[in-house]
Amino acid sequence: MAAANRQILEKNYTDLFIVTTHPQTSARLRFMIQDVMDLRKANWVARRAEAKPTTIDEIHEQKRDKALHLESNRDGNHPNLAR
Repeated sequence: MAAANRQILEKNYTDLFIVTTHPQTSARLRFMIQDVMDLRKANWVARRAEAKPTTIDEIHEQKRDKALHLESNRDGNHPNLAR
């Protein structure tokens, strides 16, 4: 990126930060700007994966996993229970 463009971006980010310090700035806008600043600091990598809809296959797989887990607990594999 050209040095001139980088300077313009730096000035814009500085201006955004200044906007967040004004008491008249709404909390919603402050937090939106803070999210942009956090993303920039993290090199534009989101702190958590974006939530996406669960597919039917994933729901069935989760149900199978839960059933297997419950079945293994029913078989007497309880190390904490004294008999």
